[in-house]
Amino acid sequence: MMQPRCPEKIAKAGPSTGEVHSGGAYCFSACPFALAGGAVRAAAVNSSIGVHQITNGLLVTSLANPGHRNLDEISTDPSPALNEYLSSYLDEMGVNHQAVFAMMGLATPQGLYYVRNAEALTSGIITKTFSYNDEPGNVFSGSDD
Repeated sequence: MMQPRCPEKIAKAGPSTGEVHSGGAYCFSACPFALAGGAVRAAAVNSSIGVHQITNGLLVTSLANPGHRNLDEISTDPSPALNEYLSSYLDEMGVNHQAVFAMMGLATPQGLYYVRNAEALTSGIITKTFSYNDEPGNVFSGSDD
C-alpha cells in the first residue's frame, strides 16, 4: 500500500504495466457510491465493503466544540433531497436503493455496516465476485502486435 507502483515495473520513458488483483480490497464510506457507477462491479470474496449513516452536518445540541467533529452531536436525520438524489443515482445504476439505505441504517453513527458478498450481489452494489486468487483483469500499455 505504501508503494502503489512497483519500481521494477515502472518504464523509464513511458507508461507502466502491471496486473490488477482483487484480493483484500476495501471500499468504505463514499466508495460504494463510486463503485455503483461501474458497468462491471467486481469484488473478491475476501474484500470489504462498508456503508454508514450519512450525517447532514446539523448540530443536535449547541455544545459543539469548534474545530472538532463529535458524532454524538451531529444529526443523521435523513435529508429528503439527498435521499432522492441518491435513490435516483442508484436506481439509474441498477442498484436497489432501498437495500442500500437499509444497510446504511444498520450502521451506528460512529461505525460502518460491513456488507456481505451475498447482500452486495443481491442489491447490485457488485455484479460479480472473484475468489482470492482470481485476477479480474490485466492492465497493459501499448499494443500486443
